[in-house]
Amino acid sequence: MRHSPAPPILTITSYGPAAPGTAGAGNDLPAALRAAPTGPGRALVLRNVDAVAPGQEPAVARALDAAVARGTWVVGTLRGAPGVPESLRNCFLEAAAVPALRHRLADLPALIDCLLRRVGAGVECAPEVLSLLRRHDWPGNVRQLGLVLSKAAAGRRTYRIELHDLPPSLHSTGGRALSAWEASERDTLVQALLEADGNKLLAARRLGISRTTIYRKMRTYGITLPARR
Repeated sequence: MRHSPAPPILTITSYGPAAPGTAGAGNDLPAALRAAPTGPGRALVLRNVDAVAPGQEPAVARALDAAVARGTWVVGTLRGAPGVPESLRNCFLEAAAVPALRHRLADLPALIDCLLRRVGAGVECAPEVLSLLRRHDWPGNVRQLGLVLSKAAAGRRTYRIELHDLPPSLHSTGGRALSAWEASERDTLVQALLEADGNKLLAARRLGISRTTIYRKMRTYGITLPARR
């Protein structure tokens, strides 16, 4: 998966009064917005618009208007409130509901490409990694996908992200919450199978269990791996 240059995007998060003392833009959001690089070809994303403190709304609106006037593309996201505060509504031209990632898996290649550009130039995914990522339901949406990719990229052993760079939980499709002991057992099974290149008999021998047991455990945890090469 090759990458092309992308326009610079700055993301600023508003914490609002629900998280007093939080470090970052939430303490002086207008100042953070005023200091943000702006201009044609730039995008400014203000996360949690509905968390902007009422006392800061006028100053935030002025900062956003100034960014727009300089040619910046301004985007706001909501964390679940009914809508944008009245004083900020005119800063945005239109509203759009974004479906959960599991309902738009066709966008996954483009999202992965965009998220990996943020990690660093030249980082890409092996083809089988994309196939595995498509099978996950992503309850944490794009944020979860971004965290998975950034951690996998940081720990990768080659120029690209391979299956063994992904967390063991992604190799499992079990529908129930696991105890700490069960999650540890699942992770151990996945790691052994990956190290054995999908060879169940070899993985079972290394774990000191029978092949019948490893098949049973794989069914229990919904572990799926590519066929042995």
